[in-house]
This record gives sequence, structure tokens and C-alpha cells, in this order.
Amino acid sequence: MFKIVTSIVHGAARQRHGCTIVIDLNEKPIFISGHSLEQPLDLEKHEYLELAKSLSKVDGALHLGADLKLHSFACLLDGHFIPGEDRARGARFNSALRFTAEHHNIIVIVVSSDDPVSIMIDGVALNTKWQWKPSLFCNEPVLLEKWVTISESS
Repeated sequence: MFKIVTSIVHGAARQRHGCTIVIDLNEKPIFISGHSLEQPLDLEKHEYLELAKSLSKVDGALHLGADLKLHSFACLLDGHFIPGEDRARGARFNSALRFTAEHHNIIVIVVSSDDPVSIMIDGVALNTKWQWKPSLFCNEPVLLEKWVTISESS
């Protein structure tokens, strides 16, 4: 799965177009409105992977199953408003957040034509930058050496 997804992501980034990839980890892939394929394409075959890369240029998402097959393309991802949306990131990004908030066992990867790749699951962008801030309980990180010393004395 990793090789297939990274191939599609790198292809989109190289050609400077955005795309969305839905990775459906359900035993039976969910229905997503779009162009469903009667016979899903086996993306382990080079020619079908190349076709999937071309289809990533079409507006809408690619729908990949856990079986490493392309089940549909030009899929519309919808959902209700959720906290954490960022209108500045655009429709592709926010649609992916909404969709993953409402569907289980789904990972969505968004390749923006002008921003880094975003990965969403359960309505959260996993690549959100997080900064450590000191709290009342911990003003600095505790070194492993100190943890080991504490454990040994207990």
C-alpha cells in the first residue's frame, strides 16, 4: 500500500497538481459518490498504477481499498462542519477532514498543488505542527537518565 500511495503522491507533486487519495481499510470498501469501477483495478500492476496516476488529475478523489485496488475515481467527499476546519486550506483539505470525521477505517491523503501533503484520519490532520509548551507540572523535558534513576529507586 505504501509504495502505491507514495507513487501516486509523488506523481501529483512532480506534475504540480493536487489530488486526494482515500485509503479505505474496511473489509468491504464503503460507497463513495463518484465513478465506480465494475472491476476494481489491481494497482500492483504497473499499467493500472500509471492509469490511477492519470486519474488523480481528475477533480475528486481516488478510492483505494485495503485490497490494493482502485475502486472508484472522481469521488466527492462530503460531511458536516467539524471544529478544526481551516477555510484558508481550501475545499479539498476541509472535505477530507469532514469525510474522515464521519467514516471509520478511512485515511485521506491530500496533495495540494501549493502546500505539503496532509494526512487525515478521524477528522484530524495528522501532520499538524505541534509545539511543546512548558506547563506547571513540567518546566523542562525529563532526561531518560533521570527516569531510569527514579525507576530503580522505587
